[in-house]
Amino acid sequence: MAVLPVVVGYGGFNPAGRSSFDQAYRRMILESLDGGDRVRTIAGLACMMGLVRWGEAGYLDAQGARLDAAAVAETCARDVVNGTLIRRIEASHFDPDAVFCHRPLALEPADGAFRFRLPRRQLPEPLPEGWLAEPVPNDGDAVWVTARGCQNWRLPATQVQGVKAAGQLPRGFDPGVGYQSRFQPRGLQMAVAGASDAIHSLGVPWERICAAVRPDEIGTYASCAMGQLGEEGLGGMFGMNSWSAPIPVSVSGASFGAQIGGSNTKAIILLNTGQAVKVFTHPGKLGWDAQASGTAGADTSAEKTGG
Repeated sequence: MAVLPVVVGYGGFNPAGRSSFDQAYRRMILESLDGGDRVRTIAGLACMMGLVRWGEAGYLDAQGARLDAAAVAETCARDVVNGTLIRRIEASHFDPDAVFCHRPLALEPADGAFRFRLPRRQLPEPLPEGWLAEPVPNDGDAVWVTARGCQNWRLPATQVQGVKAAGQLPRGFDPGVGYQSRFQPRGLQMAVAGASDAIHSLGVPWERICAAVRPDEIGTYASCAMGQLGEEGLGGMFGMNSWSAPIPVSVSGASFGAQIGGSNTKAIILLNTGQAVKVFTHPGKLGWDAQASGTAGADTSAEKTGG
């Protein structure tokens, strides 16, 4: 007999709301709903968007006043409708009427050349064609630049974007507030929150599932296991024979399985030379807070530190 997969729950978040229990679907057909389904959909989205919150006494508004579901639907319907699905791109993302760009500028000197002062650290290398740099007397940190001929520059500017509307998560919803999501990109936060939504849609406590199913029988996913792999990030570091200068690299990850809901977080730092290990573990170079522990050294059992 063939083993067939059985879908027992699903979840996720999208511009219509939460996938589980068909909330997002009900939002898309909200105009066709009546009675309890409409009230329940608006109330659920209002909680998700932070317009009201759910407490032991029921629905509470921003002032802490108690509301029933019908009152929430009546007071929040307009905000829920205007803050979901496809709508104007909101300022929390960017302003579609003022998108940053660069404008090309062709400068032709009136007298064949023009002169300007520039901090030495801002001097491009190699010098553009037609540039002559001379030190400023009594100021070693600046140079005089004489530019001859046509100069092609780019100046910062803004432009109006042709597309000003898009599907966005419900207004006010932050997928990272429900867990320790510091420094994680929004896409990873949505994945973790979506996995949690799917698990909670099962109707069975996760602890009960873990007690009945072995960890290796539970599928997992991972995302953003490593950060920047370009020449300026980890990719460049791996190709070096010596320790590099500090590089801003974010490393994050997520998985779910038998350990879901735990606070176990691990980070792996790869050092490709013995000198790199020596520099990294030099006193004052490595610090941990009370919640972290780590291992450093060429042999992972050689040197350990913890708090």
